[in-house]
Amino acid sequence: MKWALAALALAGCDRLFGLNGIRVHGDAALDAPVDAPSCVGVPLVADTFDNTGGTPCMGWGNDDHFMSTDVVAGGSLAITPDPDVTTTRGGCEASVRTPLTTTGVFVEVTQPATGADEYMYFAIDWGDGVTRSTWFWNASGTGILFQSRGATIGSTAFDPVSTRWLRIRAADDGGGVVGDYSSDAEHWTTIGEDQVTPPATVGVEFLDGTFAPEAAPSTARFDTLDVCP
Repeated sequence: MKWALAALALAGCDRLFGLNGIRVHGDAALDAPVDAPSCVGVPLVADTFDNTGGTPCMGWGNDDHFMSTDVVAGGSLAITPDPDVTTTRGGCEASVRTPLTTTGVFVEVTQPATGADEYMYFAIDWGDGVTRSTWFWNASGTGILFQSRGATIGSTAFDPVSTRWLRIRAADDGGGVVGDYSSDAEHWTTIGEDQVTPPATVGVEFLDGTFAPEAAPSTARFDTLDVCP
């Protein structure tokens, strides 16, 4: 989990890093909304969390939790860390790899973590066991960050409407990994692009947890994964 610790360290930085190979939010070419490609077929990794009371991530992945309670109910996966525990986590990790296309992989978050020492992330694993591109929520005030290959590429404040959906995709020209956010999973705004050849296939995972004891942890809710609404 060394990469997770690195992500936590980066999450404490509010500024954006103008690193080589990275285009950040603020570039005119990236700020225009991007229409999502049409939903065609059924993704290899997808979940609407309709199996109330069932096993989380059933059929496509593994329930990855430690010192947390993960419950499928009401069309969402609710994750609540155990109180007063230094390190907790709960969520899903795909057991199959999926192609990374311009459609990308996306997730709907209807209730984020709110505790000062809580975090959430939605990530693609490039396949080497180290490299990831990640949307990262830090409840302590840094908002939502899009990170790739260990660098913070863009950030924005969480808004329950405008950032309800988050996406990671291959750039249209095949020369980058892009982070987008949306209110409806149809019209997207790009926050930044890591200009690197994207991996052909990725593993998908998302977690909620704590990195320090919380007396009364909040409950985070993921509603939809890689499924058009």
